[in-house]
Amino acid sequence: MKLRFKILLMGLLSIGNVLAQDELPTIKNPLGSATLPLPELLKLYQATDRAQEKPKKSPPVKASLTSMQLEGRLLEDALDITAHLEVAVLADDEWVTVPLLDIDKTVSISSLPDIENAVIARTPKNISLVTRVQGKYSFSISFIKKAVQMKQGRKAALGLNNPSKADLILRFDDDLFGLLGENLIFKADHVVAYPVDNVLTVHWKQKRKEAHRGNDTAKRPPVESMISKAHVSSVSTLEGKLISRVRYDLQFEGSKPISFQIPASTVLEKAYLNGRAVSVKNEKNRVDLQVFPARPGDLSGTVELVLTRTYGNYHLGGSLSFSLPEVSWPIHEMYLDLHLPEVFLFKRNSGSFEPVEESPETSFAYQVPLPGKCYSFHQYLITSAAPTLTLDYTVDLTKKYFVAESD
Repeated sequence: MKLRFKILLMGLLSIGNVLAQDELPTIKNPLGSATLPLPELLKLYQATDRAQEKPKKSPPVKASLTSMQLEGRLLEDALDITAHLEVAVLADDEWVTVPLLDIDKTVSISSLPDIENAVIARTPKNISLVTRVQGKYSFSISFIKKAVQMKQGRKAALGLNNPSKADLILRFDDDLFGLLGENLIFKADHVVAYPVDNVLTVHWKQKRKEAHRGNDTAKRPPVESMISKAHVSSVSTLEGKLISRVRYDLQFEGSKPISFQIPASTVLEKAYLNGRAVSVKNEKNRVDLQVFPARPGDLSGTVELVLTRTYGNYHLGGSLSFSLPEVSWPIHEMYLDLHLPEVFLFKRNSGSFEPVEESPETSFAYQVPLPGKCYSFHQYLITSAAPTLTLDYTVDLTKKYFVAESD
């Protein structure tokens, strides 16, 4: 058909004399004839070609949840789970919905991913991936699954949506909890649980605390709630926007409340507890958070705050004042790294921080690029007042020479 169309097109273009005289080509046929403008004739042949094209066959399976790797932490009355999922989408340019997890009132979502060319949709019954782009999608979802009180212990059942492969790697303190039930494989430092009929069930009981575990335990004083170390990493743009990540390494026992007073003109963007994003209420620049250890039985945890503030454009010279949240717990020591534009020279003017050569490396849950020159500061023993720092700056003319031209 395409060859016949090309031959016809060449023939039509060769009848220049006819077209020059504004005469239209005539198609003769034993059943009759018709005179059509050239554009209309081309449209007819193109439509005929499209009609003869074979439609694309849809794949036998449009999409599939190929893998579900669950990592869980056992709490007193719930499971803290992160699901690592892989979805294969075979259909192209066709909307598909892939159910991932069954949810109900006992499931609280901690974090959802941002996926290119796809979206995670939540309904009252499940969480699904929706897309119309063919490909393989790998992502993670974090959530808390509340347990149901049983006659013996607690039980949590999670409905799965027929994944090709699924298991749960469960970590817990065996001095505090004991697992019940079947389909469990005990490893050196964790337990692997497998689903039955697309339902993953974890049944556990809390071990009774002994009244006395020896004289040392009975005499042990309570752990004081404090921040053993805090680390601040801030980066500034030339437009004067400052992005700060503040990580607090906590030392405490059990579950404790902690509060942060956010400085004026500062916006709290995100908050993380033990590396997981959490939603918090910011009332009159005050944030109250209930913290718990990273693992049951531990005496430590982390809180990370992501803050932004806009100072405005830099000038040829001036000063910048930095202030950090005031915390209800005492802070043993705090490090501050400021990544500032290289076109300026910065020098400490005042504040509670003192300059140091460098600060120890720290990992943050929230990732951000760190261009510019780094200035490091340090402070010991922060009990009540919020840490502050003021820097003076001027344009950096180091190794820049200006030669005046003479007449």
